[in-house]
Amino acid sequence: MKKGKDLMLKIAGTIYGYATDCQFNVTTDTTEVTTTKYKRSNAAGKFKEFEPDITSWDVNSSYVVAEDEADYKALVEKQLEGVAIDVEFLDVKDATSMTNGAGATGSIDAATAGIKYSGKAIITSIQLSAPTDGDATFSIQLQGTGTLTVATIS
Repeated sequence: MKKGKDLMLKIAGTIYGYATDCQFNVTTDTTEVTTTKYKRSNAAGKFKEFEPDITSWDVNSSYVVAEDEADYKALVEKQLEGVAIDVEFLDVKDATSMTNGAGATGSIDAATAGIKYSGKAIITSIQLSAPTDGDATFSIQLQGTGTLTVATIS
């Protein structure tokens, strides 16, 4: 993400904070379509040819824990439910602070242009880190299931 932007995690309608680190992956598997019958006469010559197949997505991200740890607790509870949940990653520019704080019923007060990635995902891992000095953080891994929608925020 470009500097000057904020990435926010929104699960089941609740914003859980600004990402301190995020890796958003979209992967497309491929299927080889080269055939031995046409191998020598195809335009690719002696090179294999492929077509796009199934696409998947996943997210690994880290956040500062809210003072009451409600955000972390709520996400662990979501993971233990064992169901796919609605997820939005908002890559916005110039977002103002969240109302009610992370993990409560946060909402974006205002934001200029950006991108929204949304879909259903399964929480596959969540980790809490509490250093001796500094803020406690949690890391979450989400496996997308089904369609990923990309939209422009204006």
